[in-house]
Amino acid sequence: MKTILRSIIATILLCSAVAWSAERDAVVKLSTKCSGVCVTKDGLVISAKHCGTPKNVTVEFPGGRKVKAKLVHTPKGWDGCVVYHCEIGEYPFAPVSSRRPMTGDKVHSIGYPGKDSENLISMKGLLTGATVVRERGLGRKTRNIQVNTVDFQMLFGMSGGPLFNNAGEVMGILSTSSPTDSQFIQLKDIRASLATATKTPVQGKHVLYAFVGPGGT
Repeated sequence: MKTILRSIIATILLCSAVAWSAERDAVVKLSTKCSGVCVTKDGLVISAKHCGTPKNVTVEFPGGRKVKAKLVHTPKGWDGCVVYHCEIGEYPFAPVSSRRPMTGDKVHSIGYPGKDSENLISMKGLLTGATVVRERGLGRKTRNIQVNTVDFQMLFGMSGGPLFNNAGEVMGILSTSSPTDSQFIQLKDIRASLATATKTPVQGKHVLYAFVGPGGT
């Protein structure tokens, strides 16, 4: 019995290590001083609009590989999911989630803290629900964005970084954070941005509604 139990534990640890490695390899650092994540083998990288929207950026993958990327989509509003396309090649990636998030989901986020950090860190906790964040600033038309909230704080420099579910799928992009929680751009907006960038029709009702489930979309 002990041998079987050790074997099961070893298998779980191995699977966890493989999942962490795949996620880590897909998380990138942008020349905008923010984080991001590659979501396709051919190099589609997503990040947050508030990090800036230059037409060309440098994308650095773990291990030091640096490539050039072009902006292919920027959403309306003060924040949202921007999409860059890396130069021709093959890249490590983490897939976009195939299921909607739900309140209570165990989640984690990976990114580069600080402007010049070389080290990825991970934060984990629970998805606590969906909310609306109002645009800050004076002299601008107010626009709201719908976000999913988690119960942990992220650090400066991790903006634009991915929120993962336990399957290692991308389900959000970091928008804002406070000492008690953080807000991530919703999955529906990621899907819509990628669909626009690739001119691919989005299937299903998930792009039509802000709140499909208790945790947003």
